[in-house]
Parts: sequence; structure tokens; C-alpha cells
Amino acid sequence: SSHLTIPEYHTHNRAVGFSGEPAEAVCYALNLLSELVEVSLCTRTNGVTVETKWITPCLALPTVFRLHHYFNQVSPLFALDSVIACSMQRVIGTFAESGDEGEVQRPISIPKDKLITEGVELCRLLVREFFFAPPCVDLCTVVDEAIDSFIVADILKVKQVGPSQASRYGDDEDTDRATWLEVSHDSAHLEHLEFLQLVLDPFLEAYFLTATSLLERRDNCDETQLGSDIQEEAVMKWRKGLLRNEVSCSMDIIRNAVKTFRDMDILSLDQTDGHLHLSNPDLLLQVAESLAEYRP
Repeated sequence: SSHLTIPEYHTHNRAVGFSGEPAEAVCYALNLLSELVEVSLCTRTNGVTVETKWITPCLALPTVFRLHHYFNQVSPLFALDSVIACSMQRVIGTFAESGDEGEVQRPISIPKDKLITEGVELCRLLVREFFFAPPCVDLCTVVDEAIDSFIVADILKVKQVGPSQASRYGDDEDTDRATWLEVSHDSAHLEHLEFLQLVLDPFLEAYFLTATSLLERRDNCDETQLGSDIQEEAVMKWRKGLLRNEVSCSMDIIRNAVKTFRDMDILSLDQTDGHLHLSNPDLLLQVAESLAEYRP
């Protein structure tokens, strides 16, 4: 996997921070993470004896949060591309045609303007997790440039769609004049898109969990207690196998989700008792429904 990750660093004009063979850096990192990973030796003999090292991360709570801390040093590199991949997934679900058995028919074409809109909205939702754009740079421009990088990589291909075909996807008068993108069905590209979707999946699941928890609550409390209650509920769901990611139980992500919903005026602070109140349940329900569509 290091041979796949290093080119990504170079593509984003970032240095990997070490010289020499990747295997040496991996061994050094494993020594630092000795308490967080398990390295086992597997010996196979089929005429030739081959020893293989297997690396197994410790995903138990709360140890996994320490692993996620180190992951956070790398995840910003993929954050914007992950936004595009997740947005593609949601737009595909809206615009792609399905076959008789419910499977999405290929090739898949999606409108670029819808993908930009979806990407910008997702960036704004996760603004407390990542810096997606430098100061004074329009977010639409940043998302548009990220989509262009997918086109350069042949993951997306600009496609001309006739008015009769475009009319099946929406009622927008400008739909037939918009730029449409065809999604590659190359196995390597699909694998890369799946990887990018998984980068943000713990964050999206934590935000979804926070939203649904707020919708189900019948009492008000301060922000600290609210975060603790939601995390306790998250841990319970994880132990029951109802969550995809252990990291979705992270207090840091849950706290950021609550603050984001305050910024969106979904939650309001009562100055008399310091409790948070759900002031816009309709918008919160809309957010929760949107988050549910990002599942990889």
C-alpha cells in the first residue's frame, strides 16, 4: 500500500518525510505503533518456505482512537478527493439508471454542476474537520479543480449528452447544456474511489449518528453532557454491531458535529440555563437523510 500512497503525496506536491526504501519506513513506524498493532509471522511451505508478516491493527475501544490520531496526520491529504468521491456516490444514486435487479447500469453519466454543488455542501458540513480551501479562495473553484484532477486521471470523462437523454435526469432547463461526466468502470479506478470514500466514512457516520440522536432526544442539556450522551449511545451501537466504524464513537468528531449543527442554526443555546435546544428539526432531518446516502 505504501507504493500506492507515495505517488499520491507527490501528486499533491507533498514530501513523504523520509528517504530510502518504503519497507524501512514501515518497519520504523511499526516499532512506534507497537502497542497499537500486532505483527504476526506466517510461514507457508509449498516446495519453498516463505515467511510473511501480517499486520493487524488493534481496533478495540478506546485504543483505536490513538490510531486515528496518527491517521489524522495523513487524512487531510485525501480529504478533498474523498469529498469528490463521496459526492459522486450520492449524485450517482440520484441520476444513474437502474436495471431490472436494481443494479446501476453502466456507463454512468452525471452532471458536473450537480457534482460541484454536492461537493461544496459536503465541504461546508465538514468544515470543522478539514481545511478544504485557502483563505480568500472560492470553495466552488477548489471543488471544480478537484473534479478536473479526476478528469486528468481518467476517473471521470467529459461526455456530450443529448437533450433527449439529459431530460430523463431532471427538469432543469440548462440540464442539456451542462457538462456531463462519465464515470470510469475500470477496476483500478473503482478501487481508488472506494478507498477515498472510506477516508471520510467515519466522519460521515459520526455526523449521521449525532443527527439521529438529536432527533430522538426529548430533553435538553449543555453541550458537554450532550456530547457524552451521544458518545455513550455510539459505543453501545458499536458493541451491538450497528456501526461500520469504531472511530465514529470519537468524542472529537461528535463534538465537532454538535458545533457544526449550532453553526447551521439547527441547535440554539438557551442563555438562561446554558442548554442546547433543537430549533430546526426539519433541517436536521434533511441533513440526516443526506448523510445516509453517503454509505460506501
